[in-house]
Amino acid sequence: RNAGSIVVGGSPDRAQVAIDNESVGTIPLALREVEVGDHVVEVRAPGHHAERRVAAVRRGETVTVEVALKEKRARLKVEAVANVMGAETPVEADVILDGAKVGSTPWKGELLAEVPHSIELSLGSKGGPSRRVELPEGREQREVIEVPSSWGGAVSTIRFELVPGPWEIRSGSVVFTTDAPNSVRPGKVPLE
Repeated sequence: RNAGSIVVGGSPDRAQVAIDNESVGTIPLALREVEVGDHVVEVRAPGHHAERRVAAVRRGETVTVEVALKEKRARLKVEAVANVMGAETPVEADVILDGAKVGSTPWKGELLAEVPHSIELSLGSKGGPSRRVELPEGREQREVIEVPSSWGGAVSTIRFELVPGPWEIRSGSVVFTTDAPNSVRPGKVPLE
């Protein structure tokens, strides 16, 4: 038969392959019984620049096409704020991007453009708000995410050598409780 083969490999894995504008599968791919002649091989993947190559198929031969698609990149800055006593206050929270912890707020980094990403904030074991973003190539975007007001303020550990008897913790005229937020700082004040 007047045919040959085309093998397409490279990255990213599972990129879509079209030959002569007809979708034929994903990388890695081996096509047998391809008609002799020139064929346009196009490889596409979300968040990457497409590539086109011409494969000259000869009778009984295999043409190998290797591609490494270039990523489309964007920059993202994530900040967390809490409404504390009527004012927007910056908060340090863990940033989870697409299910993996990448740092803490304020966080800035690069990500794959033109594909959806999931951003979630957490504070210790507390899960928090999440958001989906999709950035165009080359864009730098700032995402400010409001977290519960209980995340604002500081968490402090105070150690005392205490004598037995009734005692209390004060900051000025405000009495702190050890197990609840207070009006000065909404965080808890654990005692040892």
